Amino acid sequence: MIHLSEDGDNSARSANADEFDAAIQQFAVLYPFPLDDFQHEAIRTLLRGDSVMVAAPTGSGKTVVAEFGIYDAFRRTGRVFYTAPIKALSNQKFRDLRRFYGDDVGLLTGDVSENRDARILVMTTEILRNMLLQSPWEMDDVECVIFDEIHYLADPDRGTTWEESIILCPDHIQLICLSATVTNADEIAGWIGRTHRQIRLITHDRRPVPLALYYYLDESLSMVVDHRGQTAKDFSRVGGELRRQPGRPHRGRPSGRDARAMDEPQPREIVEALASGKLLPAIYFLFSRNDCQAFAEQLALMLPDLVTPAQRDQIDQILDTYHASLRPEDRELAQVQVIGRLARHGIGFHHAGLLPVLKQLVEVLFSRGLMQVVFATDTLALGVNMPARTVVIGRMSKWDGRRRRPLIPNEFQQMSGRAGRRGMDTFGHVVVPYSPWVPFKEVLEIATGPLHPVRSAFAIRYNTVLNLWDPPQGERVRQMLRRSLAQYQTSQRIRLIENDILEIESELAGLVEGRQEEIRNLDELFEEYRSLDRRLQTARSEQRKLDQDLADIQLHTRSGTPWTEPGRQALRRAFRFAAAGTVVHTRDHGWAIYVGRGAQAGVGIVLDARSRGFHTLAEYRQIDYLPDDVKVTLPEALVEPADAGVDPAALAPAEELDVLFRHVAELNLPDLDAMAEEYR
Repeated sequence: MIHLSEDGDNSARSANADEFDAAIQQFAVLYPFPLDDFQHEAIRTLLRGDSVMVAAPTGSGKTVVAEFGIYDAFRRTGRVFYTAPIKALSNQKFRDLRRFYGDDVGLLTGDVSENRDARILVMTTEILRNMLLQSPWEMDDVECVIFDEIHYLADPDRGTTWEESIILCPDHIQLICLSATVTNADEIAGWIGRTHRQIRLITHDRRPVPLALYYYLDESLSMVVDHRGQTAKDFSRVGGELRRQPGRPHRGRPSGRDARAMDEPQPREIVEALASGKLLPAIYFLFSRNDCQAFAEQLALMLPDLVTPAQRDQIDQILDTYHASLRPEDRELAQVQVIGRLARHGIGFHHAGLLPVLKQLVEVLFSRGLMQVVFATDTLALGVNMPARTVVIGRMSKWDGRRRRPLIPNEFQQMSGRAGRRGMDTFGHVVVPYSPWVPFKEVLEIATGPLHPVRSAFAIRYNTVLNLWDPPQGERVRQMLRRSLAQYQTSQRIRLIENDILEIESELAGLVEGRQEEIRNLDELFEEYRSLDRRLQTARSEQRKLDQDLADIQLHTRSGTPWTEPGRQALRRAFRFAAAGTVVHTRDHGWAIYVGRGAQAGVGIVLDARSRGFHTLAEYRQIDYLPDDVKVTLPEALVEPADAGVDPAALAPAEELDVLFRHVAELNLPDLDAMAEEYR
């Protein structure tokens, strides 16, 4: 499906069809497989000068479109930025592009800054957002920005970063947005077209390697959904036996034979079944870093011969190469020793806590067929190029930082998309083990259920407000809110509800005016009227709720200060573990340094940076701003004073106090009092 977000043609470049075909043919020879129709259409869109959004399943080749964007900008001597959601994906993309473009590729993450002025710059999305806020002139010579995994817009912690980056991106820049399959891709493309510039949506829903779903139960693998999507076997009465039933007492775990029958299968027996069925190599997804390493080590003890002697010789050669690149002290690290030992058995693990060089080692060994099983967290599902014959999704629930919850279909599809190697496998295989805590019916609903739409997670943050604030009205902040995906989606829903209200009101009017003679049964007429009236009230209630949501979004910039003040609960959590030396802003004394709780009741004692005297904070509401992790080193004599009435000069030498307050001045803290006064 191809969809243009706006009518009209504002293409920056033009060429005839022959020139397009020649450019595509030159690019296509770089790949061992022919380009698909959706890739051709996306590339033509880029050649016409439009932005493009590609929504396609994992492993279907949408990255080829991004690689053409890089290729095209490079051959025209322009600069291109490639953004990725996680450092692992940024690092891998940097290595891949370096092999082709050499020293013209740079990398910017929170940990690494390499070749910042390169023509091709790979970075995390947070780096791009900070650049757009703090040094927007760096975008002047950029022709194209690639947003990989753009469905991250829905991420509750980081989605705001993606929205801000798209909103702030200059209009002259061509966007390439890559997304997994989502149900509201047209809405996302519509918002980008409204916010940035004309964009074309291209969707592709066919995987190059079809998938089959298996259920592991009673020491055997059973296909439950075949590669055509047809149900092959049903275990609807199995699984979830130990889950508490509402209204029934929980009698504990069964004992004896029944208990053994309801044990969760161990990874070792699942891997044995895959090996005997010739379904390796496999990625085994778990949601705990500790579990990934523990099960990998356990498997190496129980199945030590997953690779041949010839393969082990190749592994040793690669290990020697990687060890030689490490410093002598790093070679003794526990991670390095464990990964090396497991690799010789054809087993590995992969998670965000691994050293980047070790993650790269695992990826290289697996991609060359020298590692048969990798235990990994779900970060590996985010675009890292490690396709396997089989994917095992070891658990159907995960901790998301707030609570333990079931997987959603989008997450299941993202992980299962790693199964099936293009050009090597006829089918990919996805395995879910039996669990006494999760019914099979629920497994099937997650595995085959409809995908969730991408919903905005946009929230205005302190640093955004401070970077965008333009007194006296703060119009740039309001404009950010007005252009957000949250505002766009809310407005769309309000419009739909208003149409529903008009339609229902029209039906009601027609019912009263034109149907008296048609409907002789007055009971039916009354019941239909009541049903329509209930629908009308529900729609109006939804409209009121959305209006309130909209008002809440806009409220961020209408408080007594040009920033959102921290709430009482947030301050209580922060001061429960606050260290002496933490810098805060108070309503009465401006910037101050927290020195400790003291002997009196209240929040604690602060040292005023203006008067150089102690003050007691009796209530949390006296604090109107708490910057993220800004601290100074206090003289030991000033930590935890017993009483706010004592003179700091009587506790610490004058030269130590001068050094302390000079340090505070060098922090270049904003004059929030002046900003608040100007705002009011």
